[in-house]
Amino acid sequence: MKLLDWSNTFVQYVVEHPKRFLALSLALFIVSAMGNPHYRNTMDYQFFFSADNPQLAAFKQLQQEYSKTEAVFVAIAPDNGDVFTPKNLAIIEEFTEQAWSTPYSMRVDSLTNFQYTQGSEEGLDISNLFENSAAMDSAELAQRKAFALKEPALVNALVSSDGGVAGVRLTINMPGIKHEQETPDVVLHVRKLAADIEQLYPNIKIYLTGQIVVDQSFPESTQADFNFVWPAFLVIMMVMLAIIFHSIFFMAATIVTGILAIGAGLGLVGWTELKVNAAVTAAPVMILTLAIADCIHILSNYTHELKLGRDKKLAMSNSLQINFVPVLLTTFMTVLGFLTLHFNDSPPYQALGYVVASGVVYAMVFALIFLPALIMVIPHKLPKVESITNTRSKRMERLANWVIKNNRWLPWLMGCVALFFVLSSSMNEINDNPVKYFGENQTMRQHLDFVNSNITGLGALNYSINSGEDNGITNPVYLGKVDEFSKWLKSQPGVIQVDTFVDVIKRINKSLHADDQAYYKIPSSPEEVSQYLLLYELSLPNGMDINNMVTSQKSASRVRVTMTNTEGRYHIALNQKALEWQKNNMPEAMWSQGASAPLMFAHIGKRSIDGMLGGLIGALFIMSGLLIFILRSGTLAAISLVSNVIPVAMAFGVWAWVSGEIDLGITITFGIAFGIVVDDTIHFLSKYQRARRDLGYGTEAAITYAFSTVGVALLVTSMVLIAGFSMLGFSNMNITANMAILTTVTIAFAFLVDFFLVPSLLLKFDKETINT
Repeated sequence: MKLLDWSNTFVQYVVEHPKRFLALSLALFIVSAMGNPHYRNTMDYQFFFSADNPQLAAFKQLQQEYSKTEAVFVAIAPDNGDVFTPKNLAIIEEFTEQAWSTPYSMRVDSLTNFQYTQGSEEGLDISNLFENSAAMDSAELAQRKAFALKEPALVNALVSSDGGVAGVRLTINMPGIKHEQETPDVVLHVRKLAADIEQLYPNIKIYLTGQIVVDQSFPESTQADFNFVWPAFLVIMMVMLAIIFHSIFFMAATIVTGILAIGAGLGLVGWTELKVNAAVTAAPVMILTLAIADCIHILSNYTHELKLGRDKKLAMSNSLQINFVPVLLTTFMTVLGFLTLHFNDSPPYQALGYVVASGVVYAMVFALIFLPALIMVIPHKLPKVESITNTRSKRMERLANWVIKNNRWLPWLMGCVALFFVLSSSMNEINDNPVKYFGENQTMRQHLDFVNSNITGLGALNYSINSGEDNGITNPVYLGKVDEFSKWLKSQPGVIQVDTFVDVIKRINKSLHADDQAYYKIPSSPEEVSQYLLLYELSLPNGMDINNMVTSQKSASRVRVTMTNTEGRYHIALNQKALEWQKNNMPEAMWSQGASAPLMFAHIGKRSIDGMLGGLIGALFIMSGLLIFILRSGTLAAISLVSNVIPVAMAFGVWAWVSGEIDLGITITFGIAFGIVVDDTIHFLSKYQRARRDLGYGTEAAITYAFSTVGVALLVTSMVLIAGFSMLGFSNMNITANMAILTTVTIAFAFLVDFFLVPSLLLKFDKETINT
């Protein structure tokens, strides 16, 4: 009761001194919003992973042992389907040469500059595989083409198996100080090179992939949404609010309140200099929708009070008194829901949780002080059409009576539907596929699909096989085990290419024996291997060393696996099989964990869900205690929790039938959806409790009262949120679109549960008198 007394005093002060609260609101907004420039934006994909992520640790260790693996991969596709013509080879040579000018490039590998080894009287001659191709005679060209299409290090890596597409791999070593500057420097430079080549040679089409290109595409794709998706979202919101309120002023007041909440919410967290990436761009729409929900409840009751003959001050005072506790409670619950993102394993989504939680608090603050103050200060006309009261309230009363009348079969129907979808949710599988983060209509996705289908796979695993001693990689026994491992990997479904140091030694051995195929094997003695390795290293041109394949102490070598299957579960399964093979066929010193960016993304979905479920369970315990304290009823608290959890579970059941795959983007919906659905339930039960406790109504009458006082507002809120999130479903970023679709379904289920299941639960379990 103390909270109610305090809230009543507060409400009266707001209504009596609106100009003070307008000034306070604007001051609060300005001070908070000034923190927005202090965010630290990054384009580093490794920011998606927490510092203690084991897959990230393994990947960093790999990069320390060998040259960095960040790369831009360029696929060059001539329209005649043959890269081995003198003209096409000359174009590839030209692009390869120009690619060395790329910022931070440390190596450029292509079909044309591949190190072609030949034995000679002096020992070993190494030259570019195709150099001055236009001057090569046809016999030499044919000989080198035949070599290229048989060389394991080239086929399905730098040239397609049919010779129709060639590849150029740029190994990049960015300082990593300012990724937001370094990444565009690299990608825009390569894009310019590609565009110049395509313009100069119209018969050539160039496709760009690689993690660095993907990093650049994330913010670009998000920015592209601002050309349609975000404006459409805002327009839909404005139109719906104007129609619902039948008032441009009410619509504008609601939108302005939301904008203030967005600016202040983001700005407050910005003062902490939080590190963020493109994932945080989803925050404004989430804050806006929740601010709109608060405003709808306040303005709907305000309009209702006006139509009952109250003056502006009394109408607003009554509306704020009715909604103060529900808005406060739903805000706390929503904040708690979004803060469960803290337990997500991905820092960008943790940051998203903090930002939205901050914005939701400001949405409550501005809805309770700025909105009513603005309404009090600015003259406005009462909407002539009874849009949110009387007629529609009568319809809600009739709906309540229908629900009560059909209480025998309705809960069974709702229960069966809920049970079906809840059980269906178990069919979902965690399967992160970074390629599918982008929509099929996006240029990035089209380039990724082309490269994956026509030249080399985008899936990747790396193994650092340790010999246990310096220069141990020259031991033929060691090389034999690595070769066995390589052959086993090549036999696995989805594996398209395996690149090892063993292939280099075999090729040198063959070259030094007059290209006799019988010598394409591992030499029999360590001394011979050491001599071959030294001879090869001394002959390599500048920038083409073998540090990308062997460690500096020659104690370990890397096995690089390329796969056309980009699914996360495939990476996890293949890596697990590889580890089992190592345990069964290698000495323990040679066992190696797989490492790659795709493997990191493959594991993060499960780690995120595990962490968030733990956070969600903790949040439920906190919510339980708070609901019992506020609602003064264990029964209502239990019903509230059930009605909040069921819609989320049902939505994931629908997702099981629509997709069945949960990726990194989908995992954040746990916190988002749970944070949103509490609004409907709390407002419904608070009105029900008020009728039971303060007005002395019985269960049926209290249900009817709740329908008539808040039913239309819940319907309107659900319609606005569904319309808004539906527009986000048109995003070309599948992460955004999938989140929007799942959230939309959750909101719809929350409405159905609150209107058709919660009343049945109240009729069944809340027949006793509520203690005051």
